[in-house]
Amino acid sequence: MAFALTVVLNLAALSVLRPVCGKEVCYDVVGCFNNNPPFDNAGNELPASPVEVGTKFHLYTIEKRDIATSLFYTQPVSITNSNFRSDRPTKIVIHGLNKSEKSEWIINMRKALLLRGDYNVIVVHWHNGARLTNYAKASANVRLVATQIKVLLNLIQRTVGLQLEDVHIIGHSLGAHVSGYVGTLMGDQIGRITGLDPADPNFEDLPYVIRLDPTDARFVDVIHTGARDYANIAGLGLMQQSGHIDFYVNGGEKQNGCEDGIQGLISGVINAVTGKSDKSLLSSAGKGASCSHSRAHAIFIESMNSTCKFTSFPCDSYEKFLRGECYGCGSTGCSEVGWHATDHPTAKGKHYLMTNPDYPYCGAFYYNLLIEVEPGQDESKADISVQLRSKTGSRSRKISLMGNEDAKLGRQDINMPILLDKPLRELGQEEILIAITYKIKPSSWSLTTFWKQKSLKIEAVTLTEVATGIRLSSPRRVLSLNDKIGNVITLRREIYNGLSG
Repeated sequence: MAFALTVVLNLAALSVLRPVCGKEVCYDVVGCFNNNPPFDNAGNELPASPVEVGTKFHLYTIEKRDIATSLFYTQPVSITNSNFRSDRPTKIVIHGLNKSEKSEWIINMRKALLLRGDYNVIVVHWHNGARLTNYAKASANVRLVATQIKVLLNLIQRTVGLQLEDVHIIGHSLGAHVSGYVGTLMGDQIGRITGLDPADPNFEDLPYVIRLDPTDARFVDVIHTGARDYANIAGLGLMQQSGHIDFYVNGGEKQNGCEDGIQGLISGVINAVTGKSDKSLLSSAGKGASCSHSRAHAIFIESMNSTCKFTSFPCDSYEKFLRGECYGCGSTGCSEVGWHATDHPTAKGKHYLMTNPDYPYCGAFYYNLLIEVEPGQDESKADISVQLRSKTGSRSRKISLMGNEDAKLGRQDINMPILLDKPLRELGQEEILIAITYKIKPSSWSLTTFWKQKSLKIEAVTLTEVATGIRLSSPRRVLSLNDKIGNVITLRREIYNGLSG
């Protein structure tokens, strides 16, 4: 609970007890910083000193995969005596709020990068400047850390040589905005910046110079995963388009398999106490509260060495995507979230995709599912789970359709894309079974519900495999889906004028 209260109090403090605007601080080597607009975004806080923040730059290479070499932006010899090579592309990894170089995802990222290729991997550690206890100060420190990175890059250019177009900066949360400000300071010559769910508070809808934006690098790709608001407090991640291409994973607000917020925090505590999590109490609580926010770096890491493609589709909105209106790749083309985004140079703008609720998050096989509901029924907060089955016993994973806990069923047809782990060729292209379970949510129960809505009446089910266009459907007849009782329905391939569809 302390974790959640700290977040709430920090965000509330942004509007009260603000330092006075018009102040300036100056530090050796990195220069001066003021809080005049637009740099009043952090509640008028100014960056702390380099000594207080204690930023460290640790280099990892294929020669020293797990041994850090310290780089210092005031010591050219730290560059020349290191394994840094100018003929290697350079990857810079930057953590966000309350994290450090020892955070699990940072370790996984640097290891995955060196498995992927021969790179200079520089991990930026600024934990003392990114503490949870003062989010406003952490937001202000973004400029300091970015300036320190800029000074380091300039030193590397002078000592051993560095092509800025070969630099790829990967930043999560506040680290995404650090990445963006580095790009601004380097004259927008950085090759690529990947923003992993850039932080919302103090940055959303503010001028370009404050936050990550498309002008910060030659290519900016952004993965949105945790922008949902909780208790009228801004989500941890922002929804605003911030790159040349923005990937909104499962809509960008909340991820499948995550609870988040207070509910996620409580679940994290319970998991730690009962032994379901091997992490400490605070770590487990924090992971639960920020589950969706953290999914961005998990997806990026998975995309690096997976044979499964995180295919994304250009679309104006998540609502249109869920209605199945965006399966085509349009004029600019589809793309892939994560590592392979640069393989699709024409893909731009908003892109949407779905993922699995747990690892592996990539699911390669899209279907469109249409469940036609009998008119005139009362609505209830409920969920429907489905699973595809072959006649020979092969089964897809079971998925829940209603990710939104406020979703109501009863009056409208269900028409939406679903993501499964098996193609029709493994299940049966002529005839398959679909298992459907209808379940009323506890919060929906009332006397009216008890008497009137213990079942959902449907008229037909149609399933279309997106990649092949093969469509299977059930006979048209009214079927009652009773609460918590599974139904297995046969779907057969549709025939049009002698041709199967």
